[in-house]
Amino acid sequence: MNRGENIYPVVKHNNSSVLVISIFIAVFLYILMPFGMDRYDGNRILFSLGFGLCSFIVLFFFNNVIKNKIISKTRRWMVYSELFYIVSLLAAVTIFNYIYVSCVMFKFKFSLIILLKMTYYTFSFGIIPSTILFFVKYNKYLSSRIPISKDKEETFIEISSGLSNAKKVKIPINEFIYAESQRNNVIVYYLHDGELVSKSIRITITKVAENIKSTRLFRCHKSFIINPTMIESVKGNSNGYKIKMKNINTQIVVSRNYVKEFVKIMSVYGII
Repeated sequence: MNRGENIYPVVKHNNSSVLVISIFIAVFLYILMPFGMDRYDGNRILFSLGFGLCSFIVLFFFNNVIKNKIISKTRRWMVYSELFYIVSLLAAVTIFNYIYVSCVMFKFKFSLIILLKMTYYTFSFGIIPSTILFFVKYNKYLSSRIPISKDKEETFIEISSGLSNAKKVKIPINEFIYAESQRNNVIVYYLHDGELVSKSIRITITKVAENIKSTRLFRCHKSFIINPTMIESVKGNSNGYKIKMKNINTQIVVSRNYVKEFVKIMSVYGII
């Protein structure tokens, strides 16, 4: 995979959400007055808004600059990548707000106690909602990437040439391996009682693709339709992938037109 092509779920907020979070921080600090804020003699509302402004600057910069830079150079953006990003973001918010409070309250004097208190409050009240938000969005991403049948009880696919006297091939979707176009026919490979079976049907691969749109089956090439759950291994990169299916010694090529969608689907199944 090209290093610039990252397809893994990345939580990004719009700027209005960043602003709301920053305002919440300011209000939260004004109400609780932690780490000695109650000793401030000036306008406490403006003082609290200063924290909100500092937080907004850091959040905006991380969300719009840092994250884009990181994911453009990261081959795989995984769950631990997002968690590491969250920790780094909270650390940056802590440091930036500490610099602010040390300027306003302590005239640039370093206070380890205040820094530790700010770290405690920032991580205590920041890491839990940030992590929950990430996992909510991550699960929504996974759900959006897995095609689900409109009828949840429908576990079979039917393939037929459409002719009145033609026999229909009815296959449990979990046993479907792949379909291959050969001249005017499509050869369907699937399992029956644990044994590999193949059937030739007079139909185009395009027609088959139209019939399986509401399933998790995926067209990876102009001549192939695969079942992602039946993939044994994948080799290659974004310039070309080769798939080895389970129960059959056949290599299937992913054409470049389907690579982007293929990588997205494979990321859901944790294959590449």
